[in-house]
Amino acid sequence: MRAIAANQGVIAVLDKAEPALPAGHVKVKTMYSGISAGTELGILEKSRTRTEPAFIGYSAMGSSSRLANKRIRPGSDSA
Repeated sequence: MRAIAANQGVIAVLDKAEPALPAGHVKVKTMYSGISAGTELGILEKSRTRTEPAFIGYSAMGSSSRLANKRIRPGSDSA
């Protein structure tokens, strides 16, 4: 999967291993994600001294793509 990260003072789209889907959870294909100037800019600044990337973004909106939860159908919108 791809994810947005603060990496050594730069914002980048990085490949990241996809986590396992635990029972009762839903995988959502993100269409939009909020990135705030306050929180993420602070993480970006701190990333200058880190060796590992800090993955950012929240308030995601997307569509369910895989389920381990019987109450939600694939393709359902979620926010």
